[in-house]
Amino acid sequence: MAHTISKDHSRLVFCLYRLLLRDARRVRHSRAPFVFLQERPSRERYSHLWEITPDYDANVLDNLLPSYLRHELTTCELKAQDLERIIKANFRRFRSLGTPEESPNPRHQVPLPSAPPATPTESPSHSSGHSRRRSSRMRGANITPIPPTTLDQVLDDTMALTRTMAEQLSLFESTSVTESHGIRVIATATTALDQQQQQQQQQQQEIQQSGAVQPPPPYFFFYTIRVENRNRRASVQLMGRHWIIQDEQGRETDSVPKGSIGVVGHEPILRPGQKVAYMSGAKLPTPYGSMQGSFQMVKRGGEGSSVPDKFDARVSPFLLKQT
Repeated sequence: MAHTISKDHSRLVFCLYRLLLRDARRVRHSRAPFVFLQERPSRERYSHLWEITPDYDANVLDNLLPSYLRHELTTCELKAQDLERIIKANFRRFRSLGTPEESPNPRHQVPLPSAPPATPTESPSHSSGHSRRRSSRMRGANITPIPPTTLDQVLDDTMALTRTMAEQLSLFESTSVTESHGIRVIATATTALDQQQQQQQQQQQEIQQSGAVQPPPPYFFFYTIRVENRNRRASVQLMGRHWIIQDEQGRETDSVPKGSIGVVGHEPILRPGQKVAYMSGAKLPTPYGSMQGSFQMVKRGGEGSSVPDKFDARVSPFLLKQT
């Protein structure tokens, strides 16, 4: 049974649709991959190294997206067109519920996302039956069949998707992607504040406002590093690391000397196509800053490949910010 969608609901959904598509286009213009990550790091992952497998990515996607938006997604590293497809699939779901209330003013009829282009077996036409043909194309779209649902459920899902995308796009702003000799490093930072730390910072701010001279409170951050060997033949081993941490004024506040052994107690060997990740933390005296550095790599096998025997896999600067 078709639902009658109010003009207010239509306007709300259309505004959300435009907002999400605008954010997806920001990703497209950046030309960088978009990586779905959990908003808050887990204690089980902190200071641990793990391999990124299809099952790992599937679990992340399951936690962030409903199943009807997961169709054909096999990795957390998405392209801008993948983001746009997810957004449009959600709003087709809203559109399939019914049509907006009739209004004597055509400007009150709020447009919603268009369906995919017609298939070769369909003949384009501009007759009064356009909306029925568009519905037919939507039914044939390459998305998972949507179970019967209610308007309230779709609106709730839309709001949840909006929050998820906002969180993920905030992480995207704190992400850098760098490739050196076939080794791609994706670095992402997020705030690491628990309730006790928030209270301590609040107390420090109150002391500062009272005029007392106190050192600034430390700001804590988690960062997740993904390292992928994209070479076809050569395996590589991560032997060391180098970090430079700067505050919001560009002053160096901490560093890890070049060649410091491994990461979180490991010196992983990456076979061709293999990905690993680890999570660690940093602190700053200011609420904003940045990190950059490199990993010292050694080739293991892969004779005849163009990969140097020893090289640095760069990590471009990524933003540390309080959210």
